Amino acid sequence: TNSRTYVLPGANDLTVPHLAAGGVWKTVIRLINTSSAVSINELHFFNDNGQTASYLVNGFSTNFVPAVTVPAKGFVDVVVDAPAATISGTATIHTDQGSMPGVTVSYVCSNPRFQSSVEVKPSNSSGFSVAFENNSTTRTSTGFAVSNALNYDQIITLDFVDATGTSLLPVGATAPRLVVPAGGHYISVIDNDFPFTRNQKGLIRITGSQPALMGFGLIFDLNSGFFFTSPAFSN
Repeated sequence: TNSRTYVLPGANDLTVPHLAAGGVWKTVIRLINTSSAVSINELHFFNDNGQTASYLVNGFSTNFVPAVTVPAKGFVDVVVDAPAATISGTATIHTDQGSMPGVTVSYVCSNPRFQSSVEVKPSNSSGFSVAFENNSTTRTSTGFAVSNALNYDQIITLDFVDATGTSLLPVGATAPRLVVPAGGHYISVIDNDFPFTRNQKGLIRITGSQPALMGFGLIFDLNSGFFFTSPAFSN
């Protein structure tokens, strides 16, 4: 690829790293306007591979919402659902007028009944870290979601260290490398995908080549069937 054709996210762009819609899941995107003027925003929706995809957005099937108007000092909820089985993907938010709103995303499950929320941060990092803890006794497991706002696929490298900063990679092993599609995302449950992390705790360091990554951790309580989100920290 030619670096002159890269399109990086701008100051008025945010990416929602993960959507879950349909079945028992809905995703609520809350746009919060702290300014004294209205904020007008457009939303685009994609599947896991970064291709345009339709969802039920506030009850209407669409892949694009041209003007979500957030009142001054107010907020608007955009509810993302699907008509049948659960699908996942990403969304982008671009501010056309006024200030970029703050954005939180809530994953709402109807069975078991719970929800978990995460703040959406700018997709301007070339790497971030997420804490993890995998424990077979308490049946705790950690996953992560990472999105790529670049208009090209990115290869990410995963480094796993324990709480003291010591590598957890098996002797002689190289750090795993994965492809995150342009405009898409990658989701992993790390003790399933990387067995050497079972019954370990520490940090996952996710590193790409361009400042267009963002994501978060997912801490699963396998006894109860729910999860909570865990923030990412720039490397």
